Amino acid sequence: SSIVETYGVASYREINPTVFTIITFPFLFGVMFGDVAHGLVLFGLSLYLCLFHKLVKPASVLFSLVNFRYLLLLMGFFSTFCGLVYNEFASLPLFIGKSCFEKKVNVGNETVYEREKGCVYGFGIDPVWHVADNKVQFLNSYKMKLSMFIGVLHMILGIILKGLNARFSKDSLTFYAQFLPQLIFMATLFGYMDLTILIKWSTDWTHRDAPSLITQMVNVVIKGGDPGDVPLFGAGGSQQALQVFILCLSLIHISEPTRQAEISYAVFCLKKKKKKKQKKKKKNK
Repeated sequence: SSIVETYGVASYREINPTVFTIITFPFLFGVMFGDVAHGLVLFGLSLYLCLFHKLVKPASVLFSLVNFRYLLLLMGFFSTFCGLVYNEFASLPLFIGKSCFEKKVNVGNETVYEREKGCVYGFGIDPVWHVADNKVQFLNSYKMKLSMFIGVLHMILGIILKGLNARFSKDSLTFYAQFLPQLIFMATLFGYMDLTILIKWSTDWTHRDAPSLITQMVNVVIKGGDPGDVPLFGAGGSQQALQVFILCLSLIHISEPTRQAEISYAVFCLKKKKKKKQKKKKKNK
């Protein structure tokens, strides 16, 4: 709750985001600092504090961590878990299972790795990527895209909580003019971005160049959805039509409504509906 209150305090009878932060904060820590060795050290230290916190003296260096022992325990657990996913132990690869890549030496003593057809590594990233020439490029791209997935889901969760609070307090203006536009904007534009990542990951790009997702997402705004020379799916026309539709849908909801001015179509519709109700009441009188 101390972490949440540094950003803001929930109003009376609102959904308290601390309940969700109990899991999301340690998990996001694990995503950022995923390493089996570092995670086990943190997990072991916090486990000691959980079991023997009464033995920690006020003069000890560990005394200031006693109040955060359960948070540190979860942070250590998720850091270890994500370290297994990244296959990193103190920045070194863990060869837990058999690699799907076979080492071969080409003419000119150039070492290459060929992937066995249909082979899938048991858990996490294949350790052979840690010795590849394009290690940094591959791992950074993988972690960045994974972070995008988690970040979009995290933001959508926050928007949904805002909508539930608005419905509970019967605040129609916030629900229709803020919650729905924000949800549609996030789900269409950024949800489509996550969809393109899934499509690229699930497509076999052997013997052909894979498209740049960053370039394609930038082209959605700059070049009217033009996918470029290498479309992600279809012949290119269907992808461009879909991206133009998503762009138009996002632009409709881009304005942030306020209670002082009619700068949103949703606010205009709500006020128009309210005026009609007032006219009906006058007629009935």
